[in-house]
Amino acid sequence: MKVRKLKRSLLVGVGLYLCLWLITALVGSRQIEREALRELRIVQPSTNIPSTLSFPFGPVERDVRQPYHWCVSRAYSPFVIRIRSGVSAGGYAHGEDTWYFWFFGTSKILRGTKWIT
Repeated sequence: MKVRKLKRSLLVGVGLYLCLWLITALVGSRQIEREALRELRIVQPSTNIPSTLSFPFGPVERDVRQPYHWCVSRAYSPFVIRIRSGVSAGGYAHGEDTWYFWFFGTSKILRGTKWIT
């Protein structure tokens, strides 16, 4: 009887963990991406490079005459999201690599690095 109760508790715990992780990945990542893009101050017109880039690398070789921006997010665990984003225009680029704590609409920066080239 105790073994069944232990298995059930473990299964419920794992299920809850995975549900929270899924919510963070689907809802939290999008919210944090919008915040990160708003902070980048994108030069218009700018081409958005899809977030299908291989993470953690951003675009390496692009036509520098065409301004572009990107934002890639990953949820590594429930409530923890990493964002890599940047803007490039005319040989100048800036962006950030930031870890966020996200909790159902509220976010706080855990650790961030801004870069400029």
